[in-house]
Amino acid sequence: MKKQLLYILLLSSFLAPKVFGGVIINTYGNSLTPGTGLNVSVELPSTTDLASYQIELVLSSNTGTAGIDFFFDDALTAAPATGYIFPSSAFFFPVVFNESSMAQRLVLSDFDFSPVDVTPGINNLVANVVVQTSATYIGELVLSVDATTLLLDNPTLSPVVEYDAIVTATSTSPNAVFASSSVVPEPSSLAIALSFLCMGHLRGRARRGRQVKRKLPRLSANHVSHRNVSLSPERIETLDKFRRNHAI
Repeated sequence: MKKQLLYILLLSSFLAPKVFGGVIINTYGNSLTPGTGLNVSVELPSTTDLASYQIELVLSSNTGTAGIDFFFDDALTAAPATGYIFPSSAFFFPVVFNESSMAQRLVLSDFDFSPVDVTPGINNLVANVVVQTSATYIGELVLSVDATTLLLDNPTLSPVVEYDAIVTATSTSPNAVFASSSVVPEPSSLAIALSFLCMGHLRGRARRGRQVKRKLPRLSANHVSHRNVSLSPERIETLDKFRRNHAI
């Protein structure tokens, strides 16, 4: 009885369809900080006899302008030094272009004359991708893999055997979402704001000074006697000197 049960379990595990994952965007738990690069990696699931690939990422947002307020940094996007799919990344080629004012697309591609079997944890890394935003960006970024344009070919330029399963898993995988609700002021902007505050403060003091000067009367012996105020000549001379020194 035990032998029969063991046989059934082994047979069911052998006949059960193998479950494949999709193309992965690994965020490493990184968060979005405006004006600072955001690093993610693109990874493949288990794949056999892979000779070439083309993977397209889409970066979109509900605010800002693609290519200005948020964009792929193609200069910093590169094949990883270790764990790369192929033995060489000589033909690795990233291309960035604006799909619309709200979305930008990154196309990753490479090929090798000798096909490989992709194994997670050994050679499943496709690219290290860097996303940039402006220092004043506020909004939500969505990073996704376009499953409809995915190419995973064997040496005969036919899809690998896992292709359909990978496309299905990729299309149903959740997107990577990054949100920014605060802005870190640039040093130049902060300096400008402080300079305006200082200028406003100094102008306010100067304005109050002019108002005080206008309120001070021009004093003379006749003016004092006219207002029935009894001041000594020495006091009047002192006030006149004060007025002349302060250009009242």
